[in-house]
Amino acid sequence: MAVSGATFTPFEQIGQREQIIDAIYNVTPSETPLYSALPKEKATALNYEWQTDSLVTPSTNAQLFGDEATDSTIVATTRLNNRIQQSYVVNRIAGTDDRISTAGRDKETTYQRIKRGLELRTDMEVVLCTNQAASAGGRATAATLAGLPTWTTNIINFSTAPTGDGTDILGELTDASSVTLTYSMISTIMTQCFTDGGNPNVMMLPPALKRAFSALQFSTNPSTADVRQNIRGAQGAVAVGTVEQWLSDFGLVDVVVNRQWARSGDTVMTRTIHLLDYENMCIAELQSIMVQPLAKSGDYTREQILSEYTLKVGSPVSNGAIYQVTP
Repeated sequence: MAVSGATFTPFEQIGQREQIIDAIYNVTPSETPLYSALPKEKATALNYEWQTDSLVTPSTNAQLFGDEATDSTIVATTRLNNRIQQSYVVNRIAGTDDRISTAGRDKETTYQRIKRGLELRTDMEVVLCTNQAASAGGRATAATLAGLPTWTTNIINFSTAPTGDGTDILGELTDASSVTLTYSMISTIMTQCFTDGGNPNVMMLPPALKRAFSALQFSTNPSTADVRQNIRGAQGAVAVGTVEQWLSDFGLVDVVVNRQWARSGDTVMTRTIHLLDYENMCIAELQSIMVQPLAKSGDYTREQILSEYTLKVGSPVSNGAIYQVTP
């Protein structure tokens, strides 16, 4: 039916109030599984140093009765270091923004400060895992910390292996050299780490490779690792399509997805599975995340959200990785 021309409709009405709900939705991933999980230590210098040591390879130690003792060889400790890197973001909000009534937040400065802080933390997560070597920097060059790939020597599928002390980067392979994930690859790396004295307790990987790992347990030719789930009482059947923990031959390993690796677009992070021994790692902070006001010359708030930090891998041989894995 047609609307009568005498009907006054909402399209002619003047003075309608605007409606906006008092909420802001943001689904951008802000988790930082590596940065958040690792313990924090206090740094007091730009060059953060530590020492590592090892025992000699065991031998069939048989000696003559009554023989004159022969001195054993004493090996000095190894001195390792990583550089402090500074990361920051700046928040600048007009004073008027805080005085007007807004939906979803009380003050614009506070809301934007929280956003910038989350952005800084996700930047730091990516930095810690980036394939970059340590650099002392200079007056016109930013110092950089050595990222996780430069500390890993128990690895599969690489062009050039890093020295393992943060001084040089991993040599990447071309896409044509990508490999399909197998259970054997993961168990091989675990064996190498365990033999060298490590006890990896976390498997960290991007979302696509998390599915590749879970798929190993549901293939037509399943591996020796089975999916197990506790069912209590009378419950309906549950189709299990994922693996959150892996009981390896050398201990229980948590499977942790890192969405920041996928968001970064870095070819190393998007195609890598890391096996990490958290007991041998930490974040050293010269300055934990802080907010400090900056000078201004007008009606606005300007503040810097800053952190100075580095990655410590106490014993590099305790970690392992599989690179260039096909998603």
